[in-house]
Amino acid sequence: MAEAVKPFGITDMEKIKKASKTAWKVYNNYHVMTRSGFPYKKALRYALENKVVIPDSEKSYPINIALIAHAYNLYDERISMKIFDKLEKLDVKVYTADALTVEQMQEGLNTMKSKLYWANEYELTGAAGHYISDKNIDGVITINAFGCGPDSLMLERIARFARKRNKPILHLSIDEQTGEAGFVTRIEAFVDMLFRKKRSNIINKISIKDKSQKYTNIKSSELIQ
Repeated sequence: MAEAVKPFGITDMEKIKKASKTAWKVYNNYHVMTRSGFPYKKALRYALENKVVIPDSEKSYPINIALIAHAYNLYDERISMKIFDKLEKLDVKVYTADALTVEQMQEGLNTMKSKLYWANEYELTGAAGHYISDKNIDGVITINAFGCGPDSLMLERIARFARKRNKPILHLSIDEQTGEAGFVTRIEAFVDMLFRKKRSNIINKISIKDKSQKYTNIKSSELIQ
């Protein structure tokens, strides 16, 4: 940290240590809130205000999606095109790597039978392995920068694991020419597909239950006939 701020003329080590402690406090408080279910914007705002707020009750969402990407792609609104806001408008609950502990992401890696090849692989492969195995997650969206070699390898493993677990997945590759219209269309189509799939599963369960109830109401003599 001292090396990072030296070009700005900051050399007072006591001031640097104080800033470091303050930053770690904000960082830790942020993670306490994101892991309790808070959206990252709210968690960041409260953390910067030196507050820790735990929600009493959360809004119920019909669709849960895991958003898998590096933080520098995910939280830059110009790069991700405010994907959190777009999914919120579509009535989708978003889960990210920030909601997970290191142990959970390591478990995700183990589930995929993968090794940690890159330092930032936890937030991609580890988080994906965890959420793809989570029955409460309806689908997965990944965002990666076009031309990133390590990401292309990680996403291929993630895609294969998602297909193996029958988990719907949408890949969004971004570069300087990515248009927002196509970006939005793909997200809306993916979410609509998840809604239709969930409705179909609910209808099938009701149908099976009705048939079971119908047969249990038939008398044994009627069954013999």
